[in-house]
Amino acid sequence: MVSCTYLLTLLAATAAIASPVRLSNQNGTVKIRQSGQVYVCKAGANNDGVTYGEVSQDCAIGYFREAGTKAGFSGYPKKFDNKGNVMKFASGCNENVYELPVFSNGKRYDFNAKKGSINKPGPMRVYYTKDLKFCGVGAKEHIGGTGNPHNCVLENQGVPSQGWLLVRKRGISIVLSFTGRLNWIAYVGCLSV
Repeated sequence: MVSCTYLLTLLAATAAIASPVRLSNQNGTVKIRQSGQVYVCKAGANNDGVTYGEVSQDCAIGYFREAGTKAGFSGYPKKFDNKGNVMKFASGCNENVYELPVFSNGKRYDFNAKKGSINKPGPMRVYYTKDLKFCGVGAKEHIGGTGNPHNCVLENQGVPSQGWLLVRKRGISIVLSFTGRLNWIAYVGCLSV
């Protein structure tokens, strides 16, 4: 049986030289959950106009997981056909993509209320698959929410500013939370499973 001390030492050495990626092998699994990533959405075909706002990836994921794929009274979420491939998505996000309005103020779009003067969808959207996999955040070209959508720009790239790390090895799980450039601040737990 592997001790928690051994795994913590191994983890600390690995964290000092490794960039955050998902790894898995036959001996264990390492998962890194990035949080704090923010998309900046602007008007214009190239996301270069007036700023609409910023959208937290974590909030957007929470919104679409709550909404699912069945349209509410507003008509959202709805299938997104990406005519002309105007939105650039990672692999796995090419078919059965849905869109849901998002706001920069943390307020949820009420997809179960009728769309109208009080329940306006605005120009920003989160895109995701039928399996609820995040694909991206985009914005409509014009302030009124019309025109072709375009990708919003990811502001916080690279090493995550905060998050948690889960390491599983031979029946033992270790969870660490961190802030900054791999500046570990909390050892959450070591569990034998």
